[in-house]
Amino acid sequence: MPNHESPFIRQSPNGQSLDETDCASESNLIAAARKHAVTACLKQVIEPCLNNNIVDLGMVRNLRIVDNYVYFRLYIGAHQQGLKEQAQIALGDLSWCEKAYIQTCTIPGVRTTLAVSSGKGGVGKSTTAVNLAAALTKSGAKVGVLDADIYGPNVPQMLGLGQAEVAIVKTAEGDRFKPLEAHGIKIMSVGL
Repeated sequence: MPNHESPFIRQSPNGQSLDETDCASESNLIAAARKHAVTACLKQVIEPCLNNNIVDLGMVRNLRIVDNYVYFRLYIGAHQQGLKEQAQIALGDLSWCEKAYIQTCTIPGVRTTLAVSSGKGGVGKSTTAVNLAAALTKSGAKVGVLDADIYGPNVPQMLGLGQAEVAIVKTAEGDRFKPLEAHGIKIMSVGL
Protein backbone atom coordinates (compact mmCIF):
# COMPACT_ATOMS: atom_id res chain seq x y z
CA MET A 1 0.00 0.00 0.00
CA PRO A 2 1.52 3.36 -0.97
CA ASN A 3 2.47 5.86 1.73
CA HIS A 4 0.46 9.06 1.25
CA GLU A 5 2.21 11.05 3.97
CA SER A 6 3.88 14.24 2.89
CA PRO A 7 7.67 14.09 2.87
CA PHE A 8 7.68 17.70 4.10
CA ILE A 9 6.00 17.04 7.47
CA ARG A 10 8.33 15.76 10.18
CA GLN A 11 6.88 12.83 12.17
CA SER A 12 7.32 12.05 15.86
CA PRO A 13 7.67 8.40 17.04
CA ASN A 14 3.94 8.25 17.91
CA GLY A 15 2.91 9.18 14.35
CA GLN A 16 1.84 12.78 15.05
CA SER A 17 3.49 15.58 13.18
CA LEU A 18 6.07 17.37 15.32
CA ASP A 19 4.01 20.55 15.02
CA GLU A 20 1.01 18.74 16.60
CA THR A 21 3.23 17.29 19.34
CA ASP A 22 4.64 20.75 20.13
CA CYS A 23 1.11 22.20 20.37
CA ALA A 24 -0.07 19.36 22.61
CA SER A 25 2.85 19.72 25.01
CA GLU A 26 2.44 23.51 25.03
CA SER A 27 -1.26 23.21 25.89
CA ASN A 28 -0.39 20.69 28.65
CA LEU A 29 2.10 23.18 30.10
CA ILE A 30 -0.51 25.95 29.98
CA ALA A 31 -3.11 23.70 31.65
CA ALA A 32 -0.65 22.71 34.39
CA ALA A 33 0.34 26.35 34.98
CA ARG A 34 -3.33 27.39 35.19
CA LYS A 35 -4.16 24.59 37.61
CA HIS A 36 -1.20 25.63 39.77
CA ALA A 37 -2.38 29.27 39.68
CA VAL A 38 -5.95 28.28 40.66
CA THR A 39 -4.65 26.16 43.53
CA ALA A 40 -2.43 29.02 44.73
CA CYS A 41 -5.41 31.41 44.71
CA LEU A 42 -7.64 28.95 46.57
CA LYS A 43 -4.94 28.41 49.21
CA GLN A 44 -5.50 32.05 50.19
CA VAL A 45 -9.02 31.17 51.39
CA ILE A 46 -8.76 30.23 55.07
CA GLU A 47 -11.44 28.32 56.97
CA PRO A 48 -11.66 30.36 60.21
CA CYS A 49 -12.51 27.57 62.70
CA LEU A 50 -9.78 25.20 61.52
CA ASN A 51 -7.33 28.01 60.65
CA ASN A 52 -6.17 26.29 57.48
CA ASN A 53 -6.76 26.82 53.74
CA ILE A 54 -9.58 25.07 51.90
CA VAL A 55 -7.21 23.18 49.57
CA ASP A 56 -5.14 21.56 52.33
CA LEU A 57 -8.33 20.74 54.24
CA GLY A 58 -9.58 18.73 51.23
CA MET A 59 -12.61 20.94 50.71
CA VAL A 60 -11.77 21.56 47.03
CA ARG A 61 -12.38 18.53 44.83
CA ASN A 62 -12.84 17.66 41.16
CA LEU A 63 -10.90 20.73 40.01
CA ARG A 64 -11.06 21.09 36.23
CA ILE A 65 -9.97 23.88 33.95
CA VAL A 66 -11.56 24.01 30.52
CA ASP A 67 -10.37 26.82 28.27
CA ASN A 68 -10.80 29.96 30.40
CA TYR A 69 -13.27 28.45 32.87
CA VAL A 70 -12.66 26.89 36.29
CA TYR A 71 -14.91 24.18 37.70
CA PHE A 72 -14.73 22.52 41.12
CA ARG A 73 -16.75 21.21 44.04
CA LEU A 74 -16.47 22.89 47.42
CA TYR A 75 -17.35 20.57 50.31
CA ILE A 76 -18.53 22.72 53.22
CA GLY A 77 -20.69 22.63 56.31
CA ALA A 78 -23.87 24.68 56.67
CA HIS A 79 -21.99 27.35 58.65
CA GLN A 80 -19.26 27.72 55.99
CA GLN A 81 -21.35 29.18 53.13
CA GLY A 82 -19.17 32.33 53.01
CA LEU A 83 -16.22 30.28 51.74
CA LYS A 84 -17.79 30.06 48.27
CA GLU A 85 -17.84 33.85 47.92
CA GLN A 86 -14.27 34.09 49.24
CA ALA A 87 -13.15 31.51 46.65
CA GLN A 88 -14.87 33.51 43.87
CA ILE A 89 -13.07 36.67 45.01
CA ALA A 90 -9.71 34.87 45.20
CA LEU A 91 -10.12 33.53 41.64
CA GLY A 92 -10.89 37.07 40.44
CA ASP A 93 -7.14 37.72 40.55
CA LEU A 94 -6.64 35.42 37.53
CA SER A 95 -6.63 37.53 34.37
CA TRP A 96 -7.37 34.58 32.07
CA CYS A 97 -10.31 33.20 34.11
CA GLU A 98 -13.60 34.29 32.54
CA LYS A 99 -15.78 32.53 35.11
CA ALA A 100 -15.48 30.09 38.00
CA TYR A 101 -18.25 27.54 38.50
CA ILE A 102 -18.26 26.40 42.12
CA GLN A 103 -20.67 23.68 43.18
CA THR A 104 -21.14 23.63 46.93
CA CYS A 105 -21.70 20.22 48.44
CA THR A 106 -23.20 20.00 51.88
CA ILE A 107 -25.74 17.92 53.75
CA PRO A 108 -28.88 20.01 54.35
CA GLY A 109 -29.52 20.63 58.02
CA VAL A 110 -26.12 19.28 59.08
CA ARG A 111 -23.91 21.88 60.70
CA THR A 112 -20.75 19.85 61.29
CA THR A 113 -19.50 16.50 60.05
CA LEU A 114 -16.84 14.52 61.91
CA ALA A 115 -15.16 11.50 60.36
CA VAL A 116 -13.51 8.70 62.29
CA SER A 117 -11.45 6.48 60.03
CA SER A 118 -8.39 4.28 59.78
CA GLY A 119 -6.92 1.91 57.23
CA LYS A 120 -6.47 -0.77 59.89
CA GLY A 121 -9.09 -2.78 61.69
CA GLY A 122 -9.39 -3.19 65.43
CA VAL A 123 -7.99 0.21 66.41
CA GLY A 124 -11.14 1.61 68.04
CA LYS A 125 -12.93 3.47 65.23
CA SER A 126 -16.40 2.35 66.30
CA THR A 127 -15.64 2.89 69.99
CA THR A 128 -14.36 6.40 69.31
CA ALA A 129 -17.35 7.25 67.09
CA VAL A 130 -19.89 6.01 69.66
CA ASN A 131 -18.16 7.81 72.54
CA LEU A 132 -17.99 11.07 70.55
CA ALA A 133 -21.67 10.74 69.65
CA ALA A 134 -22.64 10.06 73.26
CA ALA A 135 -20.60 13.01 74.57
CA LEU A 136 -22.03 15.39 71.97
CA THR A 137 -25.57 14.21 72.68
CA LYS A 138 -25.04 14.70 76.40
CA SER A 139 -23.84 18.27 75.72
CA GLY A 140 -27.15 19.02 73.95
CA ALA A 141 -26.23 18.51 70.28
CA LYS A 142 -28.42 16.60 67.85
CA VAL A 143 -26.25 13.72 66.68
CA GLY A 144 -26.46 11.12 63.94
CA VAL A 145 -23.97 8.32 63.27
CA LEU A 146 -23.42 6.71 59.88
CA ASP A 147 -21.52 3.46 60.31
CA ALA A 148 -20.11 2.75 56.85
CA ASP A 149 -17.61 0.10 57.96
CA ILE A 150 -18.36 -2.80 55.61
CA TYR A 151 -15.96 -5.22 57.33
CA GLY A 152 -16.95 -4.65 60.95
CA PRO A 153 -20.08 -2.52 61.44
CA ASN A 154 -20.16 -2.60 65.26
CA VAL A 155 -22.06 0.61 66.06
CA PRO A 156 -25.53 -1.05 66.24
CA GLN A 157 -24.23 -3.63 68.75
CA MET A 158 -22.44 -0.96 70.82
CA LEU A 159 -25.67 1.03 71.11
CA GLY A 160 -27.78 -2.04 71.93
CA LEU A 161 -29.62 -2.33 68.61
CA GLY A 162 -28.27 -5.71 67.50
CA GLN A 163 -30.04 -6.79 64.31
CA ALA A 164 -32.96 -4.31 64.46
CA GLU A 165 -35.08 -3.87 61.35
CA VAL A 166 -34.83 -0.66 59.36
CA ALA A 167 -38.11 0.83 58.15
CA ILE A 168 -38.52 2.22 54.66
CA VAL A 169 -40.35 5.53 54.29
CA LYS A 170 -41.87 6.68 51.00
CA THR A 171 -41.09 10.32 50.12
CA ALA A 172 -41.54 12.53 47.07
CA GLU A 173 -37.89 11.85 46.16
CA GLY A 174 -38.31 8.08 46.49
CA ASP A 175 -37.93 5.44 49.19
CA ARG A 176 -35.68 6.32 52.15
CA PHE A 177 -34.39 4.35 55.12
CA LYS A 178 -35.61 5.67 58.45
CA PRO A 179 -32.68 5.91 60.89
CA LEU A 180 -32.96 4.03 64.16
CA GLU A 181 -32.50 5.84 67.46
CA ALA A 182 -30.75 4.76 70.65
CA HIS A 183 -29.74 6.91 73.64
CA GLY A 184 -30.79 10.05 71.74
CA ILE A 185 -28.47 9.23 68.79
CA LYS A 186 -29.84 8.54 65.31
CA ILE A 187 -28.08 5.61 63.69
CA MET A 188 -27.74 4.19 60.21
CA SER A 189 -25.34 1.32 59.64
CA VAL A 190 -24.26 -1.19 57.05
CA GLY A 191 -24.73 -3.70 59.88
CA LEU A 192 -28.48 -3.13 59.82
